[in-house]
Amino acid sequence: MCDRLPLAEADLRKGQTVIYTGPDNAREIYEEHTRPRKLCSGHPGRIADPTRQHIRVDWVGLEHEPISYAAGFCLEREGFVPGLSAITESEYESLAEQVRSTSDRKPQL
Repeated sequence: MCDRLPLAEADLRKGQTVIYTGPDNAREIYEEHTRPRKLCSGHPGRIADPTRQHIRVDWVGLEHEPISYAAGFCLEREGFVPGLSAITESEYESLAEQVRSTSDRKPQL
């Protein structure tokens, strides 16, 4: 897992670039042709819906899978979102390119 700080409530907005910081997750990925086959720590995405009770992220390469449009995260009482960390647009672009150019390899932070 990633050692970055969790996403703060102040950074919770549509379009915010983030990385996944939780354990590997293959749930909600169903199509055989989808690459990568799981969401790994360090995977980049962009917040599509910042609703605090169900924060949705469009994960690079997984936008058409339920892990992007149906699964979500929740803002904790402490004001953070476990499983997500904010990254810069530049970091997002670099990581997104890695995901697009590889299949099942984990992005390198």
